[in-house]
Amino acid sequence: MRPEIQSEIFTAWPNASKTTGGMDMENLETCIKTTHLSFMKCFGGLFNRIPSATEWANGLKSHKMLGYQFFVRSVQIMQDSASHFTVNLKMQNRGVAPMYYNWQVEFSAINTATNVWTGILGSANWNTETMVPATQDYLKTFSGKITTNGTYKILMRFKNPLDAISSKARVLRFANELQDKDKDGWLTLG
Repeated sequence: MRPEIQSEIFTAWPNASKTTGGMDMENLETCIKTTHLSFMKCFGGLFNRIPSATEWANGLKSHKMLGYQFFVRSVQIMQDSASHFTVNLKMQNRGVAPMYYNWQVEFSAINTATNVWTGILGSANWNTETMVPATQDYLKTFSGKITTNGTYKILMRFKNPLDAISSKARVLRFANELQDKDKDGWLTLG
């Protein structure tokens, strides 16, 4: 975002096309949808002062429009035997941008009676960078094994590749209500 427009970009939503600081300012919502932005960076302007409540709200609106937004639309968990299970799900990218890198998908479980986490049950390579924004469903499958008797909730997450080198690696959260319900950073599938 050009520094010349940063002081006024969030004063109205959607910001109307106008000239500010000698530059034409385009509608930000249209720009995000057209360019498939993953992030924006403001170098100054707005941040030389405390933004108004309107500017803050409009800045958050634009932030929520950026990048990818993964949503699990449906889940089917089948118990194949006493210890084996299969997860079939339909997932969508409801954002404006494709994932920039292939993140592994990991699965785990929590015992419903004891609330004890099993640890990682396995991972899958679902080629996340190919999940482009669209209304189409991506059909995904994972098969795993739980060796301890009991009733379990199955959980899933995208594993940030930076986890291996930093404890500050960001979590990619799903746009589902059950995100973080049973374990921080994990989506409860059922």
